[in-house]
Amino acid sequence: MKRGRLTIPTDKDFVEGTKKLAEYWGADAVRDCDGTELPDCARELAEKVYKTYFPIRDDNEYAYSHYDETGCVALITDRATAVSDRLEINLLDGLFKEQIAVYNADCKKYWQVFDRTAGKEIDTWEYIGNDTVRISGATPMHEYTVNFFGKCLWDPTQIYNYTCNGWTKTKDRDIDPVYPAAFDRSVERLKNWLKENEQVNVVRFTTLFYHFFLLYKTGKTQKLFDWYNYAMAASPAMFKLFKERYGYEITLEDVVNAGDYSNLYVIPSKAYSDYTDLVQKFVSEKAKVLVDEVHKAGREAIMFWGDNWIGAEPYGKYFKDIGFEGVVGSAVSGVNVRIVADIPDIKYREIRLNPYFFPDTLADDDTATERLKRSWTAERRAILGKPVDRIGFGGYLKIAAKFPKFCAAVKDLCDEFREICDAVGGGKA
Repeated sequence: MKRGRLTIPTDKDFVEGTKKLAEYWGADAVRDCDGTELPDCARELAEKVYKTYFPIRDDNEYAYSHYDETGCVALITDRATAVSDRLEINLLDGLFKEQIAVYNADCKKYWQVFDRTAGKEIDTWEYIGNDTVRISGATPMHEYTVNFFGKCLWDPTQIYNYTCNGWTKTKDRDIDPVYPAAFDRSVERLKNWLKENEQVNVVRFTTLFYHFFLLYKTGKTQKLFDWYNYAMAASPAMFKLFKERYGYEITLEDVVNAGDYSNLYVIPSKAYSDYTDLVQKFVSEKAKVLVDEVHKAGREAIMFWGDNWIGAEPYGKYFKDIGFEGVVGSAVSGVNVRIVADIPDIKYREIRLNPYFFPDTLADDDTATERLKRSWTAERRAILGKPVDRIGFGGYLKIAAKFPKFCAAVKDLCDEFREICDAVGGGKA
């Protein structure tokens, strides 16, 4: 088979270029990406038209006017050493202030201050404003930390995309569906979106509600990256829901764990295990409402496994209840391929290959081609063992089109993938 099983990006100002590359590479699906728009004639380009839907992003009118209904994050400060009986700790030291703000609602109820040297929580502290906590009665030479809620001012994924591409548009702020009014807004927005995007037959949820744990020092420098951590699902409202469903209080310390968070070498506590179970169940319940709306409109719903995927565990016990037809995952190795290829209870599985078509990853023809081939060599062996059903790319197609060697290498890769699927037995795409 020389055509099919391939999704490529397009843009409203690159229609003819898309037609040429879709024919050259054998694409049967086109999609938009962060920073691009589908052309009105997208259905003329391919049988499948994917469009990204952000359930909590891309509604800045609501997010900027409903601050309390936007996303929070559980945070812990770096350790600070007392040199007298009074210590002041700036909560945002080392953090990117365009991403995170201090959220001091009910701070005496939720925040915690620990003497880490003595291994105990203390209550002789106050929030004095200006992002600062003052501790009195401190023991000199002891180390102290503060657990607190931050407000997420800027979607973590967009920070990278925005900075990398030099965008100047409004910075996306995420709403939190744990607040009923915010979730109702998301449902109504989806209904309107489906009416306005009739040419779209595959809704690509990117992703759902809670981002993996990603903090920045600056717009380009990351401070902490934890793909599996649930800190960005934490909020006062989620903690209240936890108490209602489990009958006991959860604390910020249960989430931040003295700064270890949910490190893979740490055995999760009962409270943290219950918390992740709560988030997964909550996400599946709310996501099902959205997916049901997509199905009512006669479209397919797929999930991009990334960005705001926390709580939507493809191997979790609640994921199958959502009703997605497919999952798309980013792959840079054979491990990533198998993680996607083995997902149960869905119709098809797709991997998004690298490099992403952005200026920083497609700087020149030779480098881009070498990176593509190196990644494919790592991924191909896993595909031979257990094929995914589809492959795809993301970013700006017009950047890729500038590089003839790269485009030729993509063609060879796509033909090889289809040949493997025919020989090994890939599923329905």
